[in-house]
Amino acid sequence: MGHLNGRTRPAARLRRLRVRDFLLIEEADLALAPGLNVLSGETGTGKS
Repeated sequence: MGHLNGRTRPAARLRRLRVRDFLLIEEADLALAPGLNVLSGETGTGKS
């Protein structure tokens, strides 16, 4: 968590990920849950 003037603020997080026309991904619209979200796939498919 970050600190601002001695106060704690919540960590930033992604809520949604939208991708279009990126490498082998024509279109993807993902709602991300709080906590850990994992994207997996074959090597060379545009995850990173």
